[in-house]
Amino acid sequence: HEELQEKIHTLKTDYTNSQKALLKNHIDYVIKFIDYYYNQNKDLKSVNQIKKDVLLAINKLKLSDNPNEYIFIYDFNGNLVQDAIAKKDNIGHNYLNIKDIKGKEVVKELITTSKRNLGGYVEYVWLKPEISKQTTKISYALSYNKWNWTIGKGVYLDEIDKLIKEKEEDYNQKISNYTLQITSLTIMLVLYSIFIYKNATILIVN
Repeated sequence: HEELQEKIHTLKTDYTNSQKALLKNHIDYVIKFIDYYYNQNKDLKSVNQIKKDVLLAINKLKLSDNPNEYIFIYDFNGNLVQDAIAKKDNIGHNYLNIKDIKGKEVVKELITTSKRNLGGYVEYVWLKPEISKQTTKISYALSYNKWNWTIGKGVYLDEIDKLIKEKEEDYNQKISNYTLQITSLTIMLVLYSIFIYKNATILIVN
């Protein structure tokens, strides 16, 4: 049981750290792409057209088929610029003061965090598309200051629960096997003790 608890702690830590690294790498990649495309086309196209091209490209830049993994973009005023799972009617709407079920002003904190030198991570509760349920999520956000954009991507932490459940089932099976072995051994020892007792009694009587 203690070994299982240590495994769970290690799994959670390793999973969270690896996901954070993946999020940061992906957003860094997107930022570099935007800057490269802008510099290559700023003398050829209008800024608005470049933005349209970039948003279209980002929408296609899916490194995973997982519907829970998507890039989101807000401007510094909290207006939604891009979100793969959002309805088209929601683009342009302001979400600056939106709060999660725990009262955290998610978008405002993402924007503030993204303005730091290296961006940063924000943990909050958000709707998970796959199950249409609110669950804990951690996102990495970094700003593209030329356009006043906050660009981010998140991962839902309940994914680790699946790994933990698999480990728990594995360890429960081990514990069941250990219990069966101990029970069998105990029964054998009891029977052996009875056998010895009876024989000892006969010897004593004789």
